[in-house]
Amino acid sequence: MASLPVIPSADSDTWSLAEGSIEGRPSVIRFRPTLKEYLGDARYPRRLQITWTFQGDGQSGMPSSDESEAMESLEDLLVPAFERAEAGLLAFVFTHGGNREWHFYVSPSVNLGAVVNDALASSPAMPIKLNVEDDPEWSEFAGLLESVSR
Repeated sequence: MASLPVIPSADSDTWSLAEGSIEGRPSVIRFRPTLKEYLGDARYPRRLQITWTFQGDGQSGMPSSDESEAMESLEDLLVPAFERAEAGLLAFVFTHGGNREWHFYVSPSVNLGAVVNDALASSPAMPIKLNVEDDPEWSEFAGLLESVSR
């Protein structure tokens, strides 16, 4: 039996940034272009979206520096927890209109709530919502890659 390819850690992988605007407000997408070669990886057929709604500056829909710092802390806790548990991988992060969304491709055999709760157990409460949906072809990520390559 052939071994499955090792997907690089988010910390050591290459990230790209795309900036634009939607309805006149700035938007930022940070993503891992190297994941293109893993599109549809059967180990991770579901997409977990973690959304943090923030106050921001009230004008641009982008977070304040304090909010950005808190969101960075969240990411620093979640990414290694998902990778250690082989629960999933962070593919892209989207910020726009008072929301930041982290999109992980995740394993159906892992209790995602337990991974998130364990990762955040020693942190203060964070205003996040979780949503999971099937995306075995990684269509959301493939669409993002297509849109940024135009």
